[in-house]
Amino acid sequence: MEHALARMKARLNDAETKYQKLLSMTNFNTQYSLKNNFLILNWKESNSEQLRREFCEIVAQSSGLRLCPRDILAIHRIPKHPGRRGPRPVVVKMINSESRAAVMKCRHTLKRHFNLIDHITPLNIELMNRLKEHPKIANALYYNGHIFACNVEGERRRFDLTDDIEFLLRDVKEP
Repeated sequence: MEHALARMKARLNDAETKYQKLLSMTNFNTQYSLKNNFLILNWKESNSEQLRREFCEIVAQSSGLRLCPRDILAIHRIPKHPGRRGPRPVVVKMINSESRAAVMKCRHTLKRHFNLIDHITPLNIELMNRLKEHPKIANALYYNGHIFACNVEGERRRFDLTDDIEFLLRDVKEP
């Protein structure tokens, strides 16, 4: 009986390890598929909007960056979430990372029209929020598909979904 229980515990541990690895890989692949995307927040809606044309015009007027409509593979509004106010966010998928980087570099000039942010998976957003709430973390950020956090001692470290935050920060002193 004890031998069977030990085998079951070993199988359960193996399944948990495989699940964590699968979750991490799935999140990474999803984030990778969003690498040429960004979100537009607070862009006023109109009844007959032509998002692609309007976006190219606003970027050209505000920053001088000439975007060709072909540089944008897809652009659409996300359905409204219950309880959320204001205009629906817009997802933009650029044709390549160079086009995306050019737009993101001039995002400060677009602030009077709307805000541009990276398109991050919900799991990565959840991880960033957990890190920001931790007393030993001063700041958490997204960069190049990964989540990083700076502890209160100024040390930067990369975090993954399955990391044990408490264990990794065990040597950091409370502020």
